[in-house]
Amino acid sequence: CYDPKPYWSTLNGTWNSMYSIINLTNDIIQGIEGSEMYQKADKAKTSNIMQLYGEAKTLRAMLYLDMIRIWGDVVFRTKPSSSEEDLLVGVTDRNEILEFLIEDLKAVEPAMAYAADLDYGVERASREFCQGLIGLLAMNRGGWTLRPDTSDPAKIGYMERGENYPFYYDIAIEYLGKVIQEGKH
Repeated sequence: CYDPKPYWSTLNGTWNSMYSIINLTNDIIQGIEGSEMYQKADKAKTSNIMQLYGEAKTLRAMLYLDMIRIWGDVVFRTKPSSSEEDLLVGVTDRNEILEFLIEDLKAVEPAMAYAADLDYGVERASREFCQGLIGLLAMNRGGWTLRPDTSDPAKIGYMERGENYPFYYDIAIEYLGKVIQEGKH
């Protein structure tokens, strides 16, 4: 049917839960960035604080990817909200969100630990999981998406491929290739 209604409680609950978790990850990211441990940490080297920082950013990216898959363009927040007014903003184009998340994860990925080196293994967001997520984000950014047809509300929409898609396929090849070539997972 592709025409969700605001009174569908399952969708509302999913939307609210996902934004609640995103806001929590934004709180954690902000807290880590303001901590003395993070300020003193080597940002390119694996440490407990950099692992936690990478896990929070990975979780946020994973949630946004799921939201984009369900709803398309969504509200994009990278800072914690402090009131309901903070949430009364428009949606951001999904390509802008995906581009931000790809670059955000590419910056933190080298400082994350492999699953074999983590105390809970694959139960935590590891370096190879982050690499795979970067590849998945890039595949989504480079691929086709259903866009709303604003010129004719009776139409469901049209399919569109983002500009510069070969660039994002190259990122996917690079990061998915890392998972395979590094042989850690």
